[in-house]
Amino acid sequence: VSSELDSLRCTTIIFGLSLFLFGYGFRVTEGQLSKYNGLDKNGFESFENCYWCAFITMATIGYGDYIPTTILARFLAISLAVIGVVLNSQLIMALSEYLKMRISESHSHTTLSRLH
Repeated sequence: VSSELDSLRCTTIIFGLSLFLFGYGFRVTEGQLSKYNGLDKNGFESFENCYWCAFITMATIGYGDYIPTTILARFLAISLAVIGVVLNSQLIMALSEYLKMRISESHSHTTLSRLH
């Protein structure tokens, strides 16, 4: 039980750190660079929108409400999408291992099924 819980915690922490780092990366590459290059405001000026875009990209939902325009931000988005697929798969595997019945639970379930 402990190793499954550790795996779940580790994956969740990596997911959160990736979300934070890439959200901040969107803020720097889109919010700051587009401001200095004289581009129009695109929503990446606020941290909330940057983290929202990172989460939506990482979860592979892709609403398209905030679209990276700089080359560096597009590279971040592609990287984040790939990382998101891997982390989502790992999260599902860790969660299913954590929720899987143990041998003693399986025996108890079988015994209770027979009594019914």
